[in-house]
Amino acid sequence: MIEFVKYQQRNLFLFLLWMITGYININLGVVVISLTSLLLFVKRFEIELLLGLFLMLILSDNYYLHYPGIVKPVLLSLLFLYVLFNSSLLRDGFLARSFIPFFVYTIALWPLSDYLAISVQKNLAYIFLYVAIPPLFVHLFKNNGNQVIRHLIYFVLLILIFNLTYRIIQPELALSHGGRLRGFFGNPNGLGMFCFFSLMLFELARQYFRISFSKSINWTFYIVCLALLFLTASRASIFASLIFYSVLFLARFSLILALTSVLVFSLSFQFLVDPLLQLLIDAGFGEILRLTTEGAESIEAGSGRLIAWNFAWEQIQLNFFFGKAWAHEEELFHTPGIQTFLNSLNHEGGAHNVYLIFWMNTGLVGLTLFFTPLISIFLQAMKKSELALPVLVSCLFLAFFEPWLAAAMNPYTIILLIILTSLIYCRPLLNEEST
Repeated sequence: MIEFVKYQQRNLFLFLLWMITGYININLGVVVISLTSLLLFVKRFEIELLLGLFLMLILSDNYYLHYPGIVKPVLLSLLFLYVLFNSSLLRDGFLARSFIPFFVYTIALWPLSDYLAISVQKNLAYIFLYVAIPPLFVHLFKNNGNQVIRHLIYFVLLILIFNLTYRIIQPELALSHGGRLRGFFGNPNGLGMFCFFSLMLFELARQYFRISFSKSINWTFYIVCLALLFLTASRASIFASLIFYSVLFLARFSLILALTSVLVFSLSFQFLVDPLLQLLIDAGFGEILRLTTEGAESIEAGSGRLIAWNFAWEQIQLNFFFGKAWAHEEELFHTPGIQTFLNSLNHEGGAHNVYLIFWMNTGLVGLTLFFTPLISIFLQAMKKSELALPVLVSCLFLAFFEPWLAAAMNPYTIILLIILTSLIYCRPLLNEEST
């Protein structure tokens, strides 16, 4: 960690400057971040651009900060242009190749959109992320080896620690939803998801890249993530983490055993869920996991998600095969009349389900064009690492309850892309000394 701070002190100072200027004044922050990012682009400071985008994606989840949401498209566009201007990067790590039919199809849907300008912006952001991040990450790994992975882990750990201490610094802002911890994320579920993806990234570093961390770093990472998961009381992220480590444990013995167990559990889930929940309640986890909560926040109601899912399914019937183009779900759910109606039924936000969102936006055709290559990529990755199956299963589970995969400008989709890119295109190096 000390090595990371020393090596990245210039970047950490720059990012601190970004946050200070943005906190002082939105316009000042936008100008400073945009100009310095352009300088990083000209000077070919690649890791700085990547970490800067990652930081802005994290901060943009905060409802009280407005400058990250303005500058993150600028940073993503710069990274996209950087990869295009260095076309040789596309020869390695061009993960987007598998999604070209999906991207072409989503562009063809633009004339159907009721929110054309927003649809174009969000669709292009999704394409930019998939085109830019994998080749750039492969390039950084080739040039820096395990160091880029190690420093990414340290950067994530700093973010996690700050979120844990933020409840002491500003408890009135760090807590919401009845005392649940959200840190500087928009809500507790956002922080919970960040913990889940951070754990997967950490296991990628340790088990795939064989990077050795000191015992203090290992313990700190696990303890901080565990504490944050329980303080957020994010059921979806907690169960996704449990699924990830359970499948990973089985995969170490046999991939076939792990896959068979997943299939059996999926088919018998309806019969196992009630005994499992009762077991957790009897073990004393009922209050922590909000398993005994009643009303709209109950687990039976999916914390209000059933209302959103039913409404989304009704809308899907109107455009079953082709959808209404990118961003249709988000904009429709947030139109004043519909938002007021759903709020009266104790639901806030969008559909909270990746599959329904893809279906509403791109229809059954788009849903198939996206998830077919995604699962195909995971099947390729399974041949290289036992991590691929646990990542796939836990992410598909989380997608039932959170909309992360249906958007580009969040800190979760980019981590999944880094994990997939690593498993497909990056060959692990020799072990390093622990630090």
